[in-house]
Amino acid sequence: MMRSLGSWLAQPRSRRVLILAHDIIVVAVAFPIAIALRENFDLGPYQVFPAIYGTVLLLIITPLVWRLMRVQQSMWRYASSDELLTVVKALFVIVALFLLAMFFVDRLNGVSRSVLILFWAIAFAGLCSTRIIYCSMVKAYQRRRLSKQRGTAHRVVIHANLDEASAAIQAFHRVHGFHADLVGIISDDAERGRLLHGVEILGSTRQLKEIFASLEVTGRSPQVIMLGDSRSERDAVQIQELVATDLSLLRSRDIETVQFDHRSHASVLDLAPPGSGRKAYTGMKRLMDVVVASTALFLLSPLLVLIGCVIYLTDGAPVFFVQVRAGKDLREFRLLKFRTMKPPIDKEGRSLADDERITWFGSLLRATRVDEIPQLWNVLKGDMSLVGPRPLLPRDMPKEAHTLAERYCIRPGITGWAQVNGGKKIDNDLKMPLDIYYIRNFSLLFDLKIMIMTVDTVINGEKVNKSAKGASSLDVVSSRM
Repeated sequence: MMRSLGSWLAQPRSRRVLILAHDIIVVAVAFPIAIALRENFDLGPYQVFPAIYGTVLLLIITPLVWRLMRVQQSMWRYASSDELLTVVKALFVIVALFLLAMFFVDRLNGVSRSVLILFWAIAFAGLCSTRIIYCSMVKAYQRRRLSKQRGTAHRVVIHANLDEASAAIQAFHRVHGFHADLVGIISDDAERGRLLHGVEILGSTRQLKEIFASLEVTGRSPQVIMLGDSRSERDAVQIQELVATDLSLLRSRDIETVQFDHRSHASVLDLAPPGSGRKAYTGMKRLMDVVVASTALFLLSPLLVLIGCVIYLTDGAPVFFVQVRAGKDLREFRLLKFRTMKPPIDKEGRSLADDERITWFGSLLRATRVDEIPQLWNVLKGDMSLVGPRPLLPRDMPKEAHTLAERYCIRPGITGWAQVNGGKKIDNDLKMPLDIYYIRNFSLLFDLKIMIMTVDTVINGEKVNKSAKGASSLDVVSSRM
């Protein structure tokens, strides 16, 4: 029976019938609810009878108006402002026909003007909220499904005027779903920081260098730039010369035909040793992460608010620094930190070195490791663990497929074996064998040991420990230890 119901719902015609039935019920039920609200739910025969035959009239009028105005033809998953406007118009038509019918039935006895206003408002809220909620649920489901896949989406920057950008965003979501990550919009028509269909305006054409430098720092460097039809090929060449990076060019008119193949890492991850990252302790480790992270966030919330206020007052917004990094199974996530540095490009367009970018308060936060506290939220979400190999920037990820697969078979950590045995004082090649040793040997006692050593490192500073266990666990760097 369930299988036959599922096959029936899979047919477009069946879904339209279901949507029509939903809309008719919402409109019909809105009228007696409006009467009940108007009378504070103290109903007598004078109100009950109009509610009954008014509901019957609406059950007749609504399907006729809906079919005439083709409301049921729209797809809820792509609900737009135009379709909601059509619903508004249809409701006005229904109210007008309903008034006319009720006048002929009993001269509108027992139906006040406030009831009609309440009826329209309740029907509108019910019809629109259902569509918006369903649309949001579909998008959330698509995001979750994509995040569970072993890969990343192609990052796209749109360079167009606002009308072209609006059309492009809607076309991307309709055709490519979430296999194309719309990083932002470059446009001279709107203020920086505004949102268009949820996509941020990154800035204007003259801010291109700063925009791309900021995207590189946050791990969101685009692979594709989409040019609006108003932009010439000369504009595209100038952009590539200015940002000094290889970008694939896409015209807005080609959105329907271009293919964005999902860049899967499944073949790489299959090279991980059997059973990697799957131990009896793994479930307990996750439980410990959730308990400790939630408790720490609650206890440290006053400190977090204080630090956020100081950053905002001394250096302005934003308070947090968000960076895209790869986590378990190479799935991307947004790592949180308190912002400790200025933008990579100053107002004159000059590239700044890291020493020039760091603020005085940022130096203090980094020295005490307090800038890492917001990552407790990443731990609570499941992106990270309290202890594990640190998530790397794309440029620092290992090139060997076997090493890459093994290193990303568990959640990255806020602190790790490499961080308490050298940290920033050793390079990534020397950290790699320490990370691999932890992945192969992690346990409750090992995690507790790293946490204790982390406290000592924060208090006394980083120290290189060349005799640490695992220092020679990879042949590729054992000679350097």
